[in-house]
Amino acid sequence: MIEQSESIAALSKALTQVQGSVEGAVKGKVNPAFKSKYADLTSVWEACREPLVMNGLSVVQFPGEMIDNRMTLTTQLSHESGEWMRCTLSIPLTKADAQGYGSAVTYARRYALAAVVGVCPEDDDGNAASRGAARNDAKPEDRITEAQRVELMALAAGKNTDMKAFCTFYKINALPELPASKYAHAKAALTRKEAA
Repeated sequence: MIEQSESIAALSKALTQVQGSVEGAVKGKVNPAFKSKYADLTSVWEACREPLVMNGLSVVQFPGEMIDNRMTLTTQLSHESGEWMRCTLSIPLTKADAQGYGSAVTYARRYALAAVVGVCPEDDDGNAASRGAARNDAKPEDRITEAQRVELMALAAGKNTDMKAFCTFYKINALPELPASKYAHAKAALTRKEAA
C-alpha cells in the first residue's frame, strides 16, 4: 500500500522533471546463473541521482525485519518541500541467513528505486556508448542564445556550481551546446540552487 503526505503537488511536479531527463540504467553486470546482463544498484543510482538532486528530491530506503523467510524494504521519495510518498516491498529470501538477507536487501533496493523513479535498464552498453557519441548533434540554431548562456552562467556562479557536472547532466561538452529545449529546465534547477 502506498502512503503519502497530505499533498504531493510539488513532489509530482519535480518527479515529472526527473522522468523527463533520467537515463536508462546500463546493464553492466553479468548474472552467471542465467548468463545475462543486468543493471546493478549502482547503475540504477547513477542513472537517477543527479536528476533527483537537481529537482529537490531524495530517496531513502529502510530494510525491515525477516519474518517467515521474507524481508521487507520501505522506500520513501521525499521532496524539499516536505512532501513525501512511500511504499513497502516484501520479497522471499533464498537463504535465511545474513548473506541471504543482504542479497535480498540489495535486490529489493534496486527494484524499488527503479520503480519509484521510473528508471528502465538499457538494452545494452552499446546504447549508452551511441548516446555519448551523439552528445553534440544539436544544430547551432537549436542551442541556447548568448543572452541565455550569460544568464545561466550568472546563476551558476552565484553558488559555485560544478559546471563539469552540470554539462555531464545535460550531455554537453560546454554550456553553449545546451539545447534550447533544455534552457527552462536548466534555469529552474539553477534558480532552485540559488534560492537554497
